[in-house]
Amino acid sequence: FLNHYPDLSSDLTIWDTPIFTLQSKGGKKPRREYDPVEMRSMLLKAAHSLTAKTAGGENVTPIPFVVIERSQPLRKQGARHAFNFGYGYGLWIATLTGLGWPFERVSARTWKRAMMAGRKTEKDASRFRARELFPEVAEFFRLKKDHNKAEAALLAEYARRIHAGKVGTT
Repeated sequence: FLNHYPDLSSDLTIWDTPIFTLQSKGGKKPRREYDPVEMRSMLLKAAHSLTAKTAGGENVTPIPFVVIERSQPLRKQGARHAFNFGYGYGLWIATLTGLGWPFERVSARTWKRAMMAGRKTEKDASRFRARELFPEVAEFFRLKKDHNKAEAALLAEYARRIHAGKVGTT
């Protein structure tokens, strides 16, 4: 999520998808489930953080512009993973639609071409690029396991640039 102020990269906030863990019977591995109520709540809190006062002193909360990656599970990951992946993706789309928020689905190839122009597109390169664009929060992209956060930040920056009409600028 990136708020609507076009020139303030410090307004970057990244959340993990809300999940909860269900204990299984018989000592089996606990099951992780998406938390759709918290997903909606998280989006509303994020939108509320954008509330600003008008010249007349009224509070106005803009409708966020949302970009979500159009992606699919990898072939090697199996049917159960594919189902869970699609279910989570569908929950996000349904939540955005239910809130009445406009959104755009963008392929990884499209946003990476814009954000990683002239660079490699593997996970370490995404972390490096995120550290370049967001030096004030560079510690969040320090570890190899932080590649998903880095890619979320780059996708959010891509969304900001679309909204500001600056796509293609590196």
